[in-house]
Amino acid sequence: MKIGIIGAGSAGYVAALRAAQLGGEVYLFEKGEIGGTCLNVGCIPTKALIAGVHHARQARESAILGVLASDVRIDLNKLQDHKESVVTTNVRGIEYLLQKRGVKLNRLDAQIVSPKEIVAQGEKFEIDKLVVATGSKPACIPCAKIDGKYIMSSDHILSLREVPKTLLVVGGGVIGLEFAGIMAGLGCQVTVVEMLERLIPVDDEECSRAAQKFAQINNIEVMTGAAVTQLFPDGDAVQAEIDTGKEKVIRRFQKCLMAVGRQPNLDEQSLKKIGVDYDRKGIKTDSFMQTNVKDVYAIGDCCGGYMLAHVAYAQGKTAVAHALGHDTLPMRYDNIPRVTFVHPEIAACGLTSKQLEEKGMTIKWSKFSYMASGRARAQGIKDGFFKIGVDQEGIIRSAIIVGENAGEMISFYSQAITMQTPIELLEQTIIAHPTLSEMAIEVVETAAGHPLHA
Repeated sequence: MKIGIIGAGSAGYVAALRAAQLGGEVYLFEKGEIGGTCLNVGCIPTKALIAGVHHARQARESAILGVLASDVRIDLNKLQDHKESVVTTNVRGIEYLLQKRGVKLNRLDAQIVSPKEIVAQGEKFEIDKLVVATGSKPACIPCAKIDGKYIMSSDHILSLREVPKTLLVVGGGVIGLEFAGIMAGLGCQVTVVEMLERLIPVDDEECSRAAQKFAQINNIEVMTGAAVTQLFPDGDAVQAEIDTGKEKVIRRFQKCLMAVGRQPNLDEQSLKKIGVDYDRKGIKTDSFMQTNVKDVYAIGDCCGGYMLAHVAYAQGKTAVAHALGHDTLPMRYDNIPRVTFVHPEIAACGLTSKQLEEKGMTIKWSKFSYMASGRARAQGIKDGFFKIGVDQEGIIRSAIIVGENAGEMISFYSQAITMQTPIELLEQTIIAHPTLSEMAIEVVETAAGHPLHA
């Protein structure tokens, strides 16, 4: 069976690899960079920069462990070289895997003629199934225009080799906060403006409070409940009018990062031609990622919803398995881990407290502090906590971890939520000592009514 996949980002390339594994004849089209946003200008390169800032911070804050460091500096050029090397290596790795699996990669601008035909630079490709994986693009506020020099998207700021003295970040979500942390760690004075009343507003208030504390510790100015009403380059700087709700203030910044999220990247003309349902939020699909048009699937950021690489991976695998007639489970979204890579990391999984309340679920919340962990104390870690929400049947429905390595540990709860494992069974899990991950069970024991170290 021939499968045509348009877009080789996180969703598209994973779908191609899995389809090839399942015996499909795969045609993958990508006019840009293999790996898409995540690999080239998102998840991976930002974590390379965050790693540099993290190691510098550790050196400065390790006196309690007997590590005495002075004049700790970051060579931004070397850090950027490292970031670019990581991206190049990962892209080559994916290209190798595609070739190894026999995926026919076409570095062409593909156009959808029908659900059974794709045209790329005059060449026709007849297919049996079509998968749309066209990704997303940075969004912008109405009063501004991204120019890449003064008003930048996350794509642009990743390549800076000089640290601006001042930076305005428009948007206090995950993207805005991660870049605020990077730039503050490099010595920039950062101001974050968020239109809603709290930072990372899509997650629980507990996460927002942790984000606010992170900003305060890093001397990041935060203006919530505020809106940028005018924004334009002015000489060698950016001028912004900010409505705080009480007054309008005029501020100047050397650079501005537009971090108000991303929007689906849609070929509306082609979608209309073949009759696929979509709106400004993305392409509409069922739980197997199939659109309203037979044999046409859509995966990844172009569908809206959780614009996360790991969600895109799952959607890609689900879509092609279904398209090729293999047994597969439908997508579910009550077990999605979400991580904001600041210091300390802020991770969450499952439904938010608001979503649980809307479902009318009775939830018992339990908490365990990093301060009660022997390993955390040994490492000099003082801040952080685990928090879980358990329903009346003893099933975890929500989890939050704030602290060192939170992003590495939150998946424990994703698995527990996925398998709907009662906390009585989870208590039987034995985790190596001494580790930070022991706290995952400590909070479960707390929820079960017999805390050991709390």
